[in-house]
Amino acid sequence: MAFRCTVVTPEEQIFDEQVSQAIVPAVDGQIGFLTGHAPALVRLGAGMMRLEGSGRAFTKFVDGGVAQFKDNVLTVLADRAIDPNSIDKAAVQKQLDDALAAGVGKNEAHIALRKREIDRYRALLRVEAV
Repeated sequence: MAFRCTVVTPEEQIFDEQVSQAIVPAVDGQIGFLTGHAPALVRLGAGMMRLEGSGRAFTKFVDGGVAQFKDNVLTVLADRAIDPNSIDKAAVQKQLDDALAAGVGKNEAHIALRKREIDRYRALLRVEAV
């Protein structure tokens, strides 16, 4: 059985179809959804989102946002969604190296932002082209 899934970024709606399965990157690990899943509200982290249905898979690297599953409808509001084939690993590695060399800062807010930035770069480097 399938359920409706909609994915929206600040720029555009990038997906609106029936899917049989969805896997999204929550801040505390991957979470999967199937038809009949209990209602859930999830904060998204950085990682691969995979939606399967109609004999094909739709994948994007998402970074931040929220996902809500309710009444067999999954709505994903992603801060960013990137095609995994467009990731320039060399550029990401340089950004990671620069971020690590810059240090973390002194106040808690700056430390948290720097950690999130470093985590995002590391997640991007783990992405395999599809």
